[in-house]
Amino acid sequence: MRDRLNKSYSSVLQWVRHPVGENLPSQLVARTLLGKMLVFWLFFAVMVGISALAVRGVLREFSGQIASLKLEWYQFWIAASIGGLLSLRLRSLYLSVGVGAAAFGILRFLGIF
Repeated sequence: MRDRLNKSYSSVLQWVRHPVGENLPSQLVARTLLGKMLVFWLFFAVMVGISALAVRGVLREFSGQIASLKLEWYQFWIAASIGGLLSLRLRSLYLSVGVGAAAFGILRFLGIF
């Protein structure tokens, strides 16, 4: 994909120096968007398939243990919020979440939680 984008960029530079037609930039943008869309949809489909197989395997092996956890709504909310926080891509936030998870794991291991 990187090579194709570099080739498109070179074509745009060549067109800017020596304009041949007015449709070339729009064609390059359309071709690039279509190519990216196809690659991203293919990646999405493959990852959904892998995720479905992984979830099926985990549920087949650990369904009894998962059912006995008695999970509540707020626990799912917290897990989803942590994912949202990590998407901010702040190094200090990664460190804070990691230290908090390690502390919670240690406290859970010791039987406090």
